Parts: sequence; C-alpha cells; structure tokens
Amino acid sequence: MRQPICGLCHRTGGSCTFPTKRKTPEFRRPSTKVNKKQRIDPDRLERLVDLLESKFSHGQPVDKSSSQDSEQRLSNSPPNDADPNSSTSFDSASGIADQHSTGDLDCGGSTGRSPSNILDIADCLDPQKASETHNEEACRLDVPSEVATELIQVYFDKVQPWLPLLHKPRTLARFMQNDASGAICQGSYSTADAFLLYGIFALAARYSTHQSFQNIQAPDRGAQFAIKANRCYTTLRTVEYGPTLQYLQACILLCCYLHASGPGHTAWILTGVCVRFAYDLDLCDVDEREEPWTDPAQWTDLEERRRAFWLVWELDIFGSTISRRPSAINRNRMAVRLPVADAAWFAETPIESPVLHPRPSEAWKILFDSPNQDERAWFLLANYLMAVCYDTCSSKHSCAHEQEELAGSVTCLSLAITQRFGLEIHPILFDSENFARSNWIIGMHLMLTSARTFISATDAMRKASVLINTREISRIILHWHPEYVALSHPFFACTLLPTWMNPPHEALLPSTGSSNPHQDMLNLILARYGSVWKLGSLLLDVAAMLSRHPEISDQELLVAKYFAIYFPNPLMAKSSATACTNGQTLQSGNLHGTTTTGGELPEQIFNLHGPATNLQKEDQLNEVVSTGQSGEDSFDLMDDWSSRLQLDYLCDDNQHFNYLQL
Repeated sequence: MRQPICGLCHRTGGSCTFPTKRKTPEFRRPSTKVNKKQRIDPDRLERLVDLLESKFSHGQPVDKSSSQDSEQRLSNSPPNDADPNSSTSFDSASGIADQHSTGDLDCGGSTGRSPSNILDIADCLDPQKASETHNEEACRLDVPSEVATELIQVYFDKVQPWLPLLHKPRTLARFMQNDASGAICQGSYSTADAFLLYGIFALAARYSTHQSFQNIQAPDRGAQFAIKANRCYTTLRTVEYGPTLQYLQACILLCCYLHASGPGHTAWILTGVCVRFAYDLDLCDVDEREEPWTDPAQWTDLEERRRAFWLVWELDIFGSTISRRPSAINRNRMAVRLPVADAAWFAETPIESPVLHPRPSEAWKILFDSPNQDERAWFLLANYLMAVCYDTCSSKHSCAHEQEELAGSVTCLSLAITQRFGLEIHPILFDSENFARSNWIIGMHLMLTSARTFISATDAMRKASVLINTREISRIILHWHPEYVALSHPFFACTLLPTWMNPPHEALLPSTGSSNPHQDMLNLILARYGSVWKLGSLLLDVAAMLSRHPEISDQELLVAKYFAIYFPNPLMAKSSATACTNGQTLQSGNLHGTTTTGGELPEQIFNLHGPATNLQKEDQLNEVVSTGQSGEDSFDLMDDWSSRLQLDYLCDDNQHFNYLQL
C-alpha cells in the first residue's frame, strides 16, 4: 500500500518519514476565547506599562499612535517567545494605566495599582511600602484656593501658638507657592496630605474673617473640614496605611478638634490611636540615647518628633483625667526632651533641653539650669506634676511617703515658677507678639492650682483648700487679658471648675439670695471660650448641672460621663449604667434628644451649647476683670507665692493652713 505524502514533500520532491510507533493521543481542552488570543511578551508588556506610568506621572499626553504600534508589536510577537504560564493581556495593562491616570479623585476612593508579580504582592503586605504606594495617589482638595491660603496663615497665627506641632517654614514650602502671591499650590494632593490640610482648616476656621464664614457661628465653622478629615482618615485606615509622622500629625489635629468640641467616644478612641502610633514610631524614647547633634537638620527632625509625642501625651492626660480613667502612656518609660521655643525650632538652631525625669522629686528641678527656658517647657512640667498628683490621689495603693514627696515637689515647683514667672513680680504682657508666651504662663499657674487641689484631699484640709484654690483661680484670671483668652489652649477651661476631689458645691454654689462673684467670673471666662470652642459651652452646662446637683436628667448623665472629674463616684456609676442601657455616647445633640451613628462625623459635630444668655455675658468680662470688683474685700486675698503672709490669715477658718498653700 502506498504511503501518503504531505503537500510540502509533494512540492519539493521529498519523502515523508513516518514513526514506527504512534504517540498515545492526549486529551485536549476545548479552546476558549482567552486561549485563542495570541500570547504577549511579558518583558515588552512591562516596558509598556512603565512607559504609560511615566507619562501619566509627568502629566504628558499619551501618543495614541505609539500605543497602537506597541500593541501591534506585542500582538505580533511569536507565541514561543511568551511565557506559557502568562495570561496577561494588553487590555489589563491599559486598565492599570487608566487607574493611574485618574488625577481628580475624592479622598474616599481607592485607586491603588493591582500587584503584577510576587514582588508587588510582597510590597502590598509591607505596611511601610503600602503607605508609600498609597501616598502617591491623587486626592482633590475641595476648598477654594483663597480660603485655603487664608486658613493656613490663620493656623500659624492663632492655632500654632497653643498647638506647636508643625514646622512653619517647611509646611509653607511644601504647600504654598514660592511666588509673590503666596497662595496654596494648585492641583491634587495625596490622601495623607489632604488629611493634614483638612485638620489645619478645621482648627483655623473659627478664627477666620473670610466672607464665606460670615453666616456660620465660630464654633461650627470647622465642622465641614473635620468631616472631610475624618473621611481621609477612614480611607487611610481602610487600606492599612502604615504609621508615619505626618499621619500621626494629622490624627493629632483631628483629635484636638474633637476634644475641643467636647470630649466623647470618638475623641477617646482617636486618642488611643495616636498613642499607638506614637509607640509604633518609637516617639516615647526618642532621646533614650544621649547622642550629640552634628547636623541642625537632624536636630530639627528630632524636635518635630518630640513635639508630636508631647501633644499625644497631653491628649492622653486630658482625656484620662477629665473622665477619671487610666492613662495609656507609661510615664516611667518616657525618654523625651522637653520642646524648645518655636523661634529656635523654625531657625533650626539647636538648644539643649533636658529629658523629663519620671520621679516628681527630680522632675521639678530639671529646668533650673537648662538653656531651655521656654514657657511651654515649664507648662509641660507643671502639667506633668498635675497628672502625677491626680494618679496619686485616685490610686488605691498610694503610700503616705509618696504623697509627702509629691506635695513637696509641687511646692518647690510653685516657688521656682514664681521666681521666674510670678504674676505680680513679673507682670505679663499681652499683645500680638507675646500673647502665646503669656498664655503659657497663665496655663502653668492653673496647672499648679489643679495639682494642689488633688494633693489637698484630706478631710481636715478640704474646706480650707477649696476656698484657697477658688481665690487663687480668681487671682490668676485678674492677670489674664480677656481678648487673648480665646487664643489660649482650650483645655485650660477645664482647670477653672473645681473637681469633686474638693466638693464643688462649697466653692461654686452661691448662698440663697446672694450672688457669687467667683461663679460670675467663671461664667464669663467659659463664655469667652464658648464663643470659639464648644468645649466652653459644654463646661457652662456642667457648671449649671453642678449648681442643681443631684437633680440631673438621664441625658445630662451622658455629659457627666465624660466630665467625671467634676462629679462624685455614685453619680458616675449611674451614668455608666444609663449609657450602657441607652447605648448612647456624648455626641452631637444628645442633650436635645438626637443621636448619631458611628463611622462618620455628624454635620454638626458635638453641637452642645450652653444657654444663649451665657454667651452674651462675654462682653462684660473686660469691665469685671479690669476693675477687679468682686463684692468681697479683694480677689487677691492669696498674694503672690513670694509675698509675705499676714499673721491674721492663719486664724479662724484658715487654721488648717500648711505649706501646700504657699
């Protein structure tokens, strides 16, 4: 039988060679559309994707003809040159490129590039590299240019003095144009940058005079920016954005806004996030190693990290103390230098500053011979001793020796501060250039008064200490210029009301048929705070609740939960039970019967206001403080710490006087 011949052999005159054994036939899968497509060289595909990404990142238009030629070359590549396991097509590559070409996305969207190989997958699993990848994504800043420019300037003029977080020259160089206009840079920002900017806007909006805010009350002007900042935070949290210093700074700004709007669940949780970020970034022991600074830029970077830590520590101490809860930062494991003045930091001029010693008997003396004599450093020292006093007073296991050592430390610090910042010896000056320094001096005196309140908790001295501390607060207020009260730290307002460590009804409540000048002065100061911060209005509500205690409604118990330091423990137990039963927290409108859902900030965040009449009292503050009329002999019954005490002061009701009242 004649063997068959193929067409090629028939044309060339050759002969076909047949195998002696036939190969066992293999099962073939039915062809699909994907398998019918020609294979693509992965090397050429990667070069094409890199080309598209480079063009989009530089804002260059893509040449369609070159793209089509590249596609044609990829399609015409021989099948044996391609990886047999690869199933990537040009359509998927163009889809990836389209994702990167989007430049006007909102903060809530995710536009991350899908991993193309095992190295990309490993990068996505690495939090730090995932942060860098997501940080490159574009986010539209939904704020007019002139408004954003003014708010940044207002922030550094009005907010930075009491929230010294950002390096002004570097921040302006990063976000502002270098030309004569000084306007904010146009274009898209990363989600992390937008988060930081929205936090700046939320805090600065209340001080703005821009016409777009004319019809909005000052405490509510930052709500729209806080909502956008919260959306950016939610986006970064969803994609597991790794901890960075800028991310922490943005969280600090938003957390300060929430606390100043009224302590609540959201502010409490975000404070914990800030603490964990600080630990992740090793900010709690940034100065554990005593290394000399060889580079001013390196010192400036370290100072920025120190400032972030101290602000996180302040948020932690404030939220814990005001609600009678344990703090999250262990003070015995802190190794951070106290911050220096803004002027030295902005000029990148290194100044030696001491590390805060955890033991109070050593901590109070660390600034005596230090080159760092900044008022904020002294304030942080007074704040630290106040926090230690609160922990000791509220602890169930504190010993008498520890209390005596702490009392002596507070007294020594009081004398040291009086020597340098005495209100009568060194009259403070309030003007546009020095108001920040003067407000820190007021703050350190208020912190010392609170510290003495906590350590004067024995029944024998309680009544006398309430009277002394009340008069001392009145004396401090007399030296506080009313126009600059609203430009001070909003947390200062919480030091004005007496805590339940010394029952407030003995200091606040007026007798029947008579007025209480100290109560009136507190209302005026809190109203001044309330004109800018909702925290001041909330404290007015707390003062009103204290005046009619124990007649407190269930809705007001929710307020008392987050201001537990002013109320007795039985009331706090009732407040916790009520909150658990109702499933509510202190958020917007709770005193008015409305609730909010979690996940996103309400349109009017923490909208709790005191009576409107209290806000109208602020215009009377100038007259009351300047004249010093109190209805008593004098507000200044407690003279300066260095002044001599008259002997008749130690008789009658003051027989329990001791060295703590110096």
